[in-house]
Amino acid sequence: MKPTSKLLRSTGTAGQAGAITSSAHSELSSALSIDSRALTNWPNTRRMEEMKKQRCRTNTCHAMWILLGLFLLLGCVQILWAPKYLENIVHDGIKEAFIFTKPMPDDDNYDSWVTNDRGIDSVPIKVWMQFWNLTNPEDLVNGALPMSQRLPKFELTPPIVYTQFYYRENITFSEDGTMSRSYFKTRFFHDEELSEISEDAVCTIIAPLVAGGVHWSETNPDSGLLGSFLKDGFFDWLDADGGEKLFSTATASDLIFNVLQFKWPEQDLTFAGQTVPAGSVIDFQYGLLKNGSGSWYVSHTGYGDEKRMGEVLRWSNQPQNFVATEDDPVLINFDDDEFTFIDCWYPHLPYSPSHFIYQGVWSIKDHPEDGIPPFFVSTLKKPLYFDYEGPVDFKGIPAFQYNTSTGRQFANETEYPPNAQYFQFGPSGVLNMTQCFNNLPLFFSLPKFYGAPDFVANNSKMGIPMPSGLDDNGYLRVEPMTGAALDANVALQGNVPLNPIPVTNVSTETPSLTHLPPGMMAPTYLLRYKASLPDAGAEDLAARIGLANNLDKGFHYMAYVCMGLMALFWTYSVHWVGTHGVKQIFPGFCCSKELKSQIMDARAV
Repeated sequence: MKPTSKLLRSTGTAGQAGAITSSAHSELSSALSIDSRALTNWPNTRRMEEMKKQRCRTNTCHAMWILLGLFLLLGCVQILWAPKYLENIVHDGIKEAFIFTKPMPDDDNYDSWVTNDRGIDSVPIKVWMQFWNLTNPEDLVNGALPMSQRLPKFELTPPIVYTQFYYRENITFSEDGTMSRSYFKTRFFHDEELSEISEDAVCTIIAPLVAGGVHWSETNPDSGLLGSFLKDGFFDWLDADGGEKLFSTATASDLIFNVLQFKWPEQDLTFAGQTVPAGSVIDFQYGLLKNGSGSWYVSHTGYGDEKRMGEVLRWSNQPQNFVATEDDPVLINFDDDEFTFIDCWYPHLPYSPSHFIYQGVWSIKDHPEDGIPPFFVSTLKKPLYFDYEGPVDFKGIPAFQYNTSTGRQFANETEYPPNAQYFQFGPSGVLNMTQCFNNLPLFFSLPKFYGAPDFVANNSKMGIPMPSGLDDNGYLRVEPMTGAALDANVALQGNVPLNPIPVTNVSTETPSLTHLPPGMMAPTYLLRYKASLPDAGAEDLAARIGLANNLDKGFHYMAYVCMGLMALFWTYSVHWVGTHGVKQIFPGFCCSKELKSQIMDARAV
């Protein structure tokens, strides 16, 4: 700083004084002035505080922007694992609900597996029975009538309905947990509310005895004396009452639950010194349902291979209270190969890979068009196949529908040669069960001969309505995620062939079985199984499935949205960095040492 005391000293005249004053003012201004460049860098407290706040805001915004990018990146990549993680959770839940490797009496799911008579998720099975009531039994054996008037006429009765409950008893599991053995018992209870006829309603149906006699004579063409004696005696006995043995007239309850027995000779016969034991020619037993009956099953639990859950491995009709005998020394077990096939077919038919219809199947959501496993039907002694129909909705639950197949399983051996194994040598459309019922000719078809054109051609002649619709075809509706059967309507029709007995010289005026119309397939009854998940169980299942599906969709939607936002984020970020430079992403930290020093210097002045 320049000394100012000399500039203030008065020396000289007034003019000089004025000059001096002007000069002094100029030098004083110069002395007090500050270089503008130095002023710019002068540490100002307010400005430094503003710089600090501005840098903090900038750094915070940029940090949040980067965190947003990381969140969007996570939202994009979660599609690679989140849906699979959810699927694993659902998969584990299904395994806990359906796959059991040991007794779990306190588990509700296990309890539902053991029986269907309790619990919100239990599915009662309704058995609808209808009879093809024969309205003109006398006409069939009246030789005086033209053949067109001797054809049987039928009326389908209204249904009588029973509720079927099943019980797994004597349950054991194999050591490795892959197999379970149980005695599967069923009981039937009359449902008066759904039934449209009473148990005491009287019906007349065609019995299989005459068909059995004709079949016996055709398969035993013995022309010897004994053979002729037996045939003559048998057909005389069969035709003795004017054809009454062709029919069975009884109450609905008796027709369903009574076991009809046909035996001839009724007692031992002696011919030419030879004894013919009672029942050696004809010994038939025929019944529809039996209360308290059951069978032994060994099935796959699904442990280690979920898709095999419910697969039938062995089956036996041994009694529940088994007692070893010389002819039957061992109860069905996990290692015995004697019970792994059905021996009434040739070659013998293994039970596997058919499944137990009461247990459902494993998940089918990935490839529903590949179909479901066939279901073993003990009445048919073979599996029943279903064809994929398409997606349906059942009480708000997405499902897939499978209709009873009318293709290969009903084809004769000409159309499908492997069916020679099942002796299907006649027209297509029926299942020949003769070999499995002690040579008693019984044939099963779909209702009203659905899918059997050769037999449908006679429907109008016998008063049988033409088949149509899903009820005559039959179906299963399966929940794809769990494989559980939500709704089932499966029906079979029992049929008996009609042919005259091989007896000659009978007057047309005499009622006789020789006058029967030949080559007819007569329906006897229609048995329909219906099972549907109750409303409460359906509502609960729909909510669970809806939650899982919504979460799965949410993961995918989130990924797609994040991918779109990530593209915008990356585009803007690249543009900003190109405009401002990389160093401006974090322009100094708000608490750096340099900024702290500047602020302290400013405060010290």
